[in-house]
Amino acid sequence: MASFPSNGGMYHVLSSDSVAKVFRRLYLQAKNEGRADAFMSAVHQIGHRLIRAPLELGEPMYRLPGMHLQVRQVAVGPLLIYFAVHDQRPLVFIKGAALIPKENA
Repeated sequence: MASFPSNGGMYHVLSSDSVAKVFRRLYLQAKNEGRADAFMSAVHQIGHRLIRAPLELGEPMYRLPGMHLQVRQVAVGPLLIYFAVHDQRPLVFIKGAALIPKENA
């Protein structure tokens, strides 16, 4: 795994305004379903790991070799996040997110 001494080995996590809107919508949906606490816990857990060790998080899906990116996904109930990690720079791009469907008891 690459080390980035200039920033203490941490990655910069970036997302677009449209992804931020998706997260707000998903939070409201989770809140309406009574899963707001679990949603926020998942956001914090995933966020911490994206900053520290994104290549050890989730499952690889595919590569974008021309862009030097590995696209991955991770699920921490009730949240699923799609993200890409740059091969040569300490960058993570959040591509999208979804709620894992609530199980009916």
